[in-house]
Amino acid sequence: MKFTSRAAIFDMDGTLIDSMPFWWQVKDRFIEHFGIQATPRMFEEMAKLSIEESADYLIRENHLPITRAEGAAFCEAIMVENYRERVAIYPDTVPFLEHLKERGIPMCIATSTPQHLAKIPLERFGIRDYFQFILTDAEVPGGKQRPEIFLRCAEQLGGFSPAEIMVFEDAAYAARTAKGAGFAVCGMLTGTSDDRLPPYCDLLVHRLGELMG
Repeated sequence: MKFTSRAAIFDMDGTLIDSMPFWWQVKDRFIEHFGIQATPRMFEEMAKLSIEESADYLIRENHLPITRAEGAAFCEAIMVENYRERVAIYPDTVPFLEHLKERGIPMCIATSTPQHLAKIPLERFGIRDYFQFILTDAEVPGGKQRPEIFLRCAEQLGGFSPAEIMVFEDAAYAARTAKGAGFAVCGMLTGTSDDRLPPYCDLLVHRLGELMG
């Protein structure tokens, strides 16, 4: 397999860096700290939400006596420490980004993680400069549940059509949105990816290096 698109949009968590188990830990700690009775539906809903939206959802559903901002701050404090000390980068990330850079492929990140948090691992691992920009749910309401975030990336990358861009994702709902908007989609099977991902992908890889053949 080879990467043949003219531009690339990358998810960050679970795609470039091995951080999804730490995000699940944050939600577990929030639920434990506030004595919430967890349900499978609760985790399914939160899989589609940003950190602030997840906190808001848990507060609203469980009638917690705290504000959305307080809930988000609780989660962010845990994740800052994880990003700085515990999260690892996938082995093929830097070689693949360098490969695309050498070919002149413009790249960006579309993530549900807030800008100030996303910059921590990107700068820690020295990969921030590979990307022209980062777009998050804060800049594009609705996030990856709606196509606008991917379409805005396409416009800012240089006006490429969706069909000319490959989106790299590990979440089925985001892959479905991108595919529905006409983008090529590469599903990342990293061990923490959504098992409902394959039907929405043009390619499936376990490692980014598979696309350098």
